[in-house]
Amino acid sequence: MKIESSSKAIILGNLLSMIIALALGYDLILIIWIYWLESLIMGLFAFLKLLVGGLRQSKLLPMSFYLAIFFVLHYGVFHLGYFVFLSTLPWFSVKPVEMPLILYGVWGLVAGHAFSFYENVYKKYKEIPAGINAAKLQFSEPYSRIIPIHIMIICGLIVVFFEFSYDMGLLLAFVGLKTLLDLFFHMRKHKLV
Repeated sequence: MKIESSSKAIILGNLLSMIIALALGYDLILIIWIYWLESLIMGLFAFLKLLVGGLRQSKLLPMSFYLAIFFVLHYGVFHLGYFVFLSTLPWFSVKPVEMPLILYGVWGLVAGHAFSFYENVYKKYKEIPAGINAAKLQFSEPYSRIIPIHIMIICGLIVVFFEFSYDMGLLLAFVGLKTLLDLFFHMRKHKLV
């Protein structure tokens, strides 16, 4: 099986985040916040893809615009709820000094998703399906794509909440499993599996 370049970018983005996490001694709580931010990044690119799909057929542009706005509200409220959940529980609090660490860790993921958008949307603009059914499919795509991230967040919450001891090996397994799930869903989305 040949791995196309946007899948490689997803792998490299996850590896870069893992290397930064190891080099800077991140704990599981910082990784959970990084994955929450990655979920927002995926939403941003999904929003852009909805708009691009509308540009393909000018008569559908108003509908695509409203669908994209509704997506932002729906996806945003979901993530706002997640944010409130993570930020109000004492187990997941982050010190202000740790905020830059989270941003360092998310840059590799941003690069991977940006490259995937470039390869699969920008370069293949003419191949992007247009029409109402395509817009509905594009609206729902990000929800299946964030499954691995949210599985990892929930697993991390369980580890932290029940105060299970974990070491760097568990952290690597956690990030490695998330990377494999992320790659699987990315390839499935682009029909590469």
